[in-house]
Amino acid sequence: MEDQKKPQLPMPENGSGAEKKGEMIKREPLSVEEMIHGKGQLPIGRLWIYISEILRTRVFHMPQALTVVTAMVSAHLDLPIALFISAEGGVDAVQFLSDVDNLIPSSMKIEFSKVDPKIFYLDPDMTKEKVVVVYDVDALKSGGKILQMILERGLAVGQRVVTEMGKKKVDSIQIQGPTAVVALLYGDEPNWLNKFPAMRISLEINSAYISAQVEKRLKQIVPDTKLESARIKITRGELENLKPTDVEIPYLHQIMESMDQADPEFIHRLDLIVRLLRIVTIINQAKLLTGGQTYFERFGINEDEIGAILESHDPELAKEYVPAAPPKLIATKVEYYLFYKIAAEIFAKPDDRFTGPQLRVFEAVKNVNLNFIRGSNLFMDENVEEKQIIEVLDAQERLRGWVSEEDILRDVNKVGVRISKSTVDRAIGALLEQGVIVSQRDPTVKYIKYLYRINTLNVGRRMELPHPSTIMDEEYKGKKVTVIDILTGKPETI
Repeated sequence: MEDQKKPQLPMPENGSGAEKKGEMIKREPLSVEEMIHGKGQLPIGRLWIYISEILRTRVFHMPQALTVVTAMVSAHLDLPIALFISAEGGVDAVQFLSDVDNLIPSSMKIEFSKVDPKIFYLDPDMTKEKVVVVYDVDALKSGGKILQMILERGLAVGQRVVTEMGKKKVDSIQIQGPTAVVALLYGDEPNWLNKFPAMRISLEINSAYISAQVEKRLKQIVPDTKLESARIKITRGELENLKPTDVEIPYLHQIMESMDQADPEFIHRLDLIVRLLRIVTIINQAKLLTGGQTYFERFGINEDEIGAILESHDPELAKEYVPAAPPKLIATKVEYYLFYKIAAEIFAKPDDRFTGPQLRVFEAVKNVNLNFIRGSNLFMDENVEEKQIIEVLDAQERLRGWVSEEDILRDVNKVGVRISKSTVDRAIGALLEQGVIVSQRDPTVKYIKYLYRINTLNVGRRMELPHPSTIMDEEYKGKKVTVIDILTGKPETI
């Protein structure tokens, strides 16, 4: 009987071995499919490939979907992140989150319809190393302060009443983290969430999204459910197998140089970038399960027991499975490339406090105000200061140069997906509350009508992250490398 061989990973096919010394053999270039499945030497980890391949068939907003994946595994890796997801009208945010949530093992998450503080006291470890998933951010309102404390400190301290020997007494209790949060946000962000330490992303609607949805419905493709189910099970198992690991980022100074260190949010943004980069690196450099590990996991035998079991049967084989402390990982330009593809757009947004419609309304007010000033030749200098613009607008008789809601509605709908009047109304209210625009009653009409002007030229700071091709790391040292774009599945050289 032949000896059973361990399953081998696909190796690069470097020829048949028929080459003679000094003789060049012409080979056909590898296809993208061959490179993705291990026959090439592209340094994108197969776990990222599995995740992106599954999501590309399901979601349109790929960068946001991959960001959600990192947030959902963050507590499991002791790098917890809170993430709020908002969506413009017409985007099915529930389906989007459900598609991503489907990839995450049940042991790594817990879903709530309402986060009641009492449930933390009943089981202080309930959310430890898990992501709290809510499909409406209002579900966090009651237990939001506890979750905020866990995110900021790693634990929350509370009190509960217990009865011992017929007498009631108050016990101190520690609610343990790490705990991550992923929540859907409908409409404008409520005031009670202003100080919640969360990253915000938006699912925007445009003509490409609409075309993709129409095409999806016309094709009516029914996926191979058995194959899809198997791939999802494998992905869940590999995510569950990930462990907290130290990650060194040798090019962190390059990222910091691109950031405005005078920005009050500088440290918070930097911490978030570091966490995302570490999570991306752990996933990309993950060693997938071997046949032996899979065998033992099937019977519920953990890593600490494998060595002892094998020792009695085969001491040599036992050495292969003795658990060792995980080595420190070093992030290369490849991991930065993955991070850049996933999160660059998110960090480049002018300000994550504002939704897409709110930013469009702000730009509409700004356009009308500035066009009036330029058309009136009130300033010859194009680099006029913000304060001067506001003073000139305030000095105009009958509020000339200010903009009405009708004009805003017309301006925002010149291009792009149409925004309804009710959405514009809500956006104006949010911008007034944030103080980035101001209003006055129109003095030219007898009925109540408001006009608006900007109160700032910008609604936040932009951050231009370094391009991956400029990153200097210890492995590639500035050399070009070919990778797979996990958003499209196509090769790219950086």
